[in-house]
Amino acid sequence: MLRLRGPALILLTALILPAVVISGCSRDPTDPPDCLSFAPAQAPAAGRVAPQVDPSSTCDTLVLNMMVTSVTDLFGGGALVEFPTNLMNYAGISAAGSTLAQNGVAVEVAGTRPCPDGADEWCRAPGTTTGEVAVGISRFAGAAPGVNVGVAPQRLLQLRFTRGTGRGTTALSFPSDTKLFNSQLPPDDVILPAPVWFGGTVTVN
Repeated sequence: MLRLRGPALILLTALILPAVVISGCSRDPTDPPDCLSFAPAQAPAAGRVAPQVDPSSTCDTLVLNMMVTSVTDLFGGGALVEFPTNLMNYAGISAAGSTLAQNGVAVEVAGTRPCPDGADEWCRAPGTTTGEVAVGISRFAGAAPGVNVGVAPQRLLQLRFTRGTGRGTTALSFPSDTKLFNSQLPPDDVILPAPVWFGGTVTVN
């Protein structure tokens, strides 16, 4: 039997130990890939804005439809979005399917560029693990009156996120600057003191 002593034994140990450590930290190649998922904090409710996961969402892409119910003369709205940058990346806002586009009226959105972008008034620099972007949507001023939304939830706007590099569970929220406004000039808030925009829980695992 071969016996190693002195420098030869030290060299062999130095070669084997890193391999053992690396092997212990690596993921099993048969494990399924990480998946980005979202659980809404609340279902759509009267005078509130709440998220619904769009069927087009995948493990790599989360599409949230922000839904409204029971609002009169709705002309637009907006909010500040806070999201975990380690779990997801902001990929944009869309007016696709928005109830504000009724009768073929043109709709404009803001917040189309991801943070950070200090020159963009709709975007705020993210913190260490929290990204912030202000999003908004509106009918074109003077184009038409606002729309009336009944008890059946209607889409206000759509937000898109892509999966980040981290794993875990944390919150996506709309902590401030929440608005739903009407067609008056200047516009008035439909709900006072301010409408609640509900977020939810983001998980990557």
